[in-house]
Amino acid sequence: MKKPEPIVTRVIDNRITDAECSACGETLEMPDTVGSRQEQELALEIAFAKHLQSKHPTKPREDVNQAAARIVREATQKLG
Repeated sequence: MKKPEPIVTRVIDNRITDAECSACGETLEMPDTVGSRQEQELALEIAFAKHLQSKHPTKPREDVNQAAARIVREATQKLG
């Protein structure tokens, strides 16, 4: 089975506003407010990590909060 990935379904002013999972088609829970491009990309990563943990878990389950913290840390390192 192919690894699930987020599919962007809506972009406004070059910012991601909606996305879904490639494996199950479920809409990802994105924030109601639209931030900067980088904030929206980070929000997508966090939303997708939460989705993966709840709907497509793999080996040892990483706590959702741990996953979100790891994704923020990785994204911050990329930006810095």
